[in-house]
Amino acid sequence: MTQTFLRIDSYQMIAMKGPELQVPCLLIHDLKDRYIPAADSEQVKLTIAGAKLMQTTGLGHMRILQDENVVQRIVAFIQQK
Repeated sequence: MTQTFLRIDSYQMIAMKGPELQVPCLLIHDLKDRYIPAADSEQVKLTIAGAKLMQTTGLGHMRILQDENVVQRIVAFIQQK
């Protein structure tokens, strides 16, 4: 049996569902991310009403959640809501 999958680009999904989001959103992106361009997070921020964007430098894609400043920002964001 052959399965067929519809590939939906992540930007298509955000464009479709982003404006509907009614929850606080914190985006965290490193400017030196080698996998996802920083401009992508800016675009996502513009799509989701009220989204906050924290940009870091030098953490890359994989170490971002190991950074104490990032963790503190996440905790503060959760606690303010």
